Amino acid sequence: MNNHIMARNHLETLSSADLILLADEYGIDIPEDLSRRFIIAELLDIAREMREDERSGLTITDEAREETELPLSYNETIVCAVHSNPVWLYVFWDIGASDAAHIADKQQATLVLRVLVLERGGSRAAHESFDVPVSAAGKDQYILLPASADDGKTIRVELILETQTEKPRFLAVSAPVPLSRPCPDFRESFLCEQSPLLELSGFKELMHTHFLKHRQSFS
Repeated sequence: MNNHIMARNHLETLSSADLILLADEYGIDIPEDLSRRFIIAELLDIAREMREDERSGLTITDEAREETELPLSYNETIVCAVHSNPVWLYVFWDIGASDAAHIADKQQATLVLRVLVLERGGSRAAHESFDVPVSAAGKDQYILLPASADDGKTIRVELILETQTEKPRFLAVSAPVPLSRPCPDFRESFLCEQSPLLELSGFKELMHTHFLKHRQSFS
């Protein structure tokens, strides 16, 4: 970086465009609607930190800055679920290094998201459950909730490793997700309520098959 006079009196003489350019040079992300006084405050904070580092004899390198950034993974196997709307459950997961190595060593290994619909009142008993196969390289999945996942029940998602030679291995389980909104009915009787034109097109059978195999809809 070039040497700049980082004093309030000098910064206040600069134009807003020059302040934004200076902030960009020091790696400060400035929103378009941020006022001049906030930009100057950010620059003064950077100057104070740099003086403190110089007094301590430390040099900030690009490598050091990269180490302060949040990692893409914390090397833990986790699975989380979010009830994004009455129809969809958003599930995302991460695989730790040890579990990833175990998966890589297994032939024809399959990762499965097991979705359990729990009874009301905090019961651990599953009213219904179904499996959704996912890719080992994947990170997230939208899942269509069944009609039984109505108001007052709870959803829990388990991340499971299945192989042909071993018993299923439970890798992680999500926190319980309470359902506060009813889910639309996507059962056979509902799917049959289509116009004559859609009946002739075969779309009803396609939609029903896709729902049964992938727990997803075209809605």
